[in-house]
Amino acid sequence: MKIQCPQCGYKNQAPTNSCAKCGVGFTVEVKPDNQSFIAYLCVIILLFIVMWIAFVAK
Repeated sequence: MKIQCPQCGYKNQAPTNSCAKCGVGFTVEVKPDNQSFIAYLCVIILLFIVMWIAFVAK
């Protein structure tokens, strides 16, 4: 993924927060990908199921 500089238009490589050509700093919106969100959701559901089984087995 390339990030275009808003000042000079140079296309920089993704893991950067400043332009390699003109040196201006810029912020990049980081959006969480769906796969990590689904994995997080699965962990929460799994923990809920384990807690429920432990509560019922008392």
